[in-house]
Amino acid sequence: MDYKRKQISTVFTPVNKRTRADNSQPPPVESPAVSPVKTNSNSDALSKTTADVSTEIDDPATLRQPLVSISNSGSGCDSSTAPTRNSASDSELAVNSDPKSVDSNNSAYVVCMKTRIPSSRKWGSAFEREMHGVMQKYFYKDIPDLIDLTAPRNQASKEKADEYIATICNTLELIAITSSSNMNADILRGGLWKVDSRPDSENEVLRRKLKTDYAAFENWVNPHFDDSDSDGDNDNESDGGSNITERSYSFQKRTRMHLFSFICFVARCVQALHSRSPNMLSHQNPQYIFVPCWRTINTGKGTGSATRVDVGIRGKGLDQEVFGPEYTERQFSSPNIDTAVDNRCWYWTKISAVAISGGKSESDETKAYLRLFWYARNIFKYQHFRRFAWGLAVSNRVVQASIFAPNFAAGSADMDVRTTKGRREFVRLLVYWSFNTTYEWGLDPHVRYYHEKNYFRIQVPVEDDCDDGLTGPRMKTYYSNKDICSAEWLFGRRTRCFLATDIEPTDEKPISELVPTVFIKDAWTAIRNNSGMDVCDEIAHQRKITQTLKRYPELAGTYTVLEAGGRVEYQLGNDDGHTEDTTCEIFGDLLDRLGDNENSREVLECVHKRIATSPIGMSLAYVESIPELIIVVADAMRAHRAIFKHCNILHRDISEGNILFQRLEDGSVKGMLIDFDHAIDAGSMGSVSDSSHVGTVAFMSINNLEGNANPRTELDDWESIIYVLLWAGVFGLQRAAKNDMPATANANNPSLIDCWMKSNAEFLAKDKRKYMHSSDMFTLYTDKLTKRVPHWQVLKKLLEKLRDTLIDNVNLNNLNYRYTGAQVRKAQLRGEEHI
Repeated sequence: MDYKRKQISTVFTPVNKRTRADNSQPPPVESPAVSPVKTNSNSDALSKTTADVSTEIDDPATLRQPLVSISNSGSGCDSSTAPTRNSASDSELAVNSDPKSVDSNNSAYVVCMKTRIPSSRKWGSAFEREMHGVMQKYFYKDIPDLIDLTAPRNQASKEKADEYIATICNTLELIAITSSSNMNADILRGGLWKVDSRPDSENEVLRRKLKTDYAAFENWVNPHFDDSDSDGDNDNESDGGSNITERSYSFQKRTRMHLFSFICFVARCVQALHSRSPNMLSHQNPQYIFVPCWRTINTGKGTGSATRVDVGIRGKGLDQEVFGPEYTERQFSSPNIDTAVDNRCWYWTKISAVAISGGKSESDETKAYLRLFWYARNIFKYQHFRRFAWGLAVSNRVVQASIFAPNFAAGSADMDVRTTKGRREFVRLLVYWSFNTTYEWGLDPHVRYYHEKNYFRIQVPVEDDCDDGLTGPRMKTYYSNKDICSAEWLFGRRTRCFLATDIEPTDEKPISELVPTVFIKDAWTAIRNNSGMDVCDEIAHQRKITQTLKRYPELAGTYTVLEAGGRVEYQLGNDDGHTEDTTCEIFGDLLDRLGDNENSREVLECVHKRIATSPIGMSLAYVESIPELIIVVADAMRAHRAIFKHCNILHRDISEGNILFQRLEDGSVKGMLIDFDHAIDAGSMGSVSDSSHVGTVAFMSINNLEGNANPRTELDDWESIIYVLLWAGVFGLQRAAKNDMPATANANNPSLIDCWMKSNAEFLAKDKRKYMHSSDMFTLYTDKLTKRVPHWQVLKKLLEKLRDTLIDNVNLNNLNYRYTGAQVRKAQLRGEEHI
């Protein structure tokens, strides 16, 4: 449809004309037939606040002034392939986590990401504080029988795995009785092969390798070996980035070699046992063997720099050779490299991260767990198909396994390798891993990466009446080489986002030549009270919005349309039905056990969802002028009001990342409201606590930041729009800034606005209340607008009118403030305190 129209919306009317790219004037088009949205007097009052702003702009055709050519090359991008920034995701900005997949023609997809986690060179106190906070909130230690979670669900596979475990443990005990120096073929016959049909030459090769492995970890499992000479005060050791004492580094290296040799020993035994199992059903075979690997990273500069050693466990084929730890070190060491490309390659194949302490004290054990949490975070960040992950924390001779779910982490009881029970539990973990399917390892079978062709194949469920409960939901397949958002945080929704197309790439038309048409989001959603009730059901909201607003074609393009979406399901066996991918299904009664402790927080069930929407939009950072910014925001809020009126859905997360725009063929722009992650049916708002903080902190209303008992209304979203416009006016219009003016043209430092991204909710609520309560104080906000952008005064006037209408309007029942601005000033004259 022709988007040129005489009036932009019933809310904003700053421009009565729009121009084509060649500045020719199109014929005027009448306003849309839809009647003005009249939800209540509150919104109507706000809709009249900016009617006079258009008088500031005499000829928008001359004011739009496109200063930067937007194209699909260089630093620009077009409307179909621009990056999006999604506030509901776990990361603040969208990134492409695979730099190898970005060519020079698609550099617009690379968006610099702000991360709160320090780099490896700053792996010190800031890292420790953050990880300590995460551990205290999400981590449960010493959970009994945690290793049982790794048991294969196929009963025949579990029985075969248990046979392997018994044989390997028996072999270990026989060797321990005799010592590695006296280990001979009789030991193998008594342990690995009670009836041996292998040639003597093969037995001898295996015996030598097992003897070498055992000799390397013999002291580690020997309860009578005294390693007190390797202990010491390691309090000076710091995680990864600071100086590590030579003593603790040597201690770590010895422990690492012991651990590696033990894992290699078990891997060889699994290979040997598998080789003597003919006529076995394929699904009952072990799938892989698991071997250790590591890399060393110089975390400083110059001589004497600190060194961090990253350790992991990866899978290998059953017919591949198992090398010893010395070879492993040479093969997988990457000195002085800690780049995004290297990290992607390193974490891509890891089934488990490993953190080894530098000593035997309690603080050393804690530091090992801090590193483990960091490594686990990177596994989720770089493995877009990872649902949950395992990790090992090794402190001296004690191994503890941990599992990382979307909203909790649980650690096993100590596995002391000096005891028979501890060795058996560790062997059980490694062997069960070998028999697990990819789904049981925590991988998502519906997301597959094709290395040769450099794209993901992503299957999105389509919820319809065709689902019979046996064949599972219908799946729609998309293809993507643009992963614009990775799971940046260890706990939470673990949102991953892709730009994708439904056209399958071919050799004649590779993925790089296909234009993405849909936005795919994969995330985990918490279910309150484990009842299956999902109040903030984005997919249901999108379905309702799509079906309802299609009756209003004039709104097309101002909101996202549901293409596919639903709860992710999986099938364990060939004959089993489909099961929803939920934490309760994955971890069984573990969630109940974690919540049994009266001091524990409630662990909610999480459901895995995936959704595909269209169209794709561009970030507000790419608007070219103040008029374009106002038009985009006007369109988004026009959709906001229509959705609230016709669908009874309140968005609750208005932020600069959730308002995008498209640039049409004629050069004009159309704003779009996206991301209904936190949206709620207005009729269900009573079932949600008003004290919770919902949305993106930087743009939350004061009501929301304070978490008070006042009900959340559309006025909270309108207040958020003020902060979005302020943010864009200070930081988001640099592309429209005049190049002939110095960057210091602003009279004041923008830190007053910049602190929004760095402050907690409590501080930010007080700060915003301070500057919003009166028009005089609000001027301190608007004075920060970038004056290098033409017509910044227009934006300032619009902001002031929005603020006055929202705060000082006596006709609004706005409970955000105990006093209006006028009442505050009167109270100050009377000498009264106010909030």
